[in-house]
Amino acid sequence: MATLPESCPKCQSTNLVRITGEDELTTHYGRLKCGDCGKHIQWLRDPSTTITTMQRQSAIESILQNHKSKLRPQDIQFLRSIHPKRCLTDRQQDYLNSLSRQCLGVNICQKN
Repeated sequence: MATLPESCPKCQSTNLVRITGEDELTTHYGRLKCGDCGKHIQWLRDPSTTITTMQRQSAIESILQNHKSKLRPQDIQFLRSIHPKRCLTDRQQDYLNSLSRQCLGVNICQKN
């Protein structure tokens, strides 16, 4: 996971402010800005999404390492292609769930 910068790239201040929740007026989870010059530094990821992504990646790795014999070549290619992604489409989630039920006996993705 990427680390946050320690200082502002514009003014080198270490007074960095995390803005999240009701204070963040965009569709993003949050942002990091300089408390001195006000420069926007970067968008912040939702920690719960990051944890979900890491759990999904771990399950995919388990399938590829321990259940490869149950998979077709296109299944392996699919798993490798979605492994680095943070967000999956509904169709990708459905396909991943069918593979995970086949190999692990459980759904990996929970739909909202």
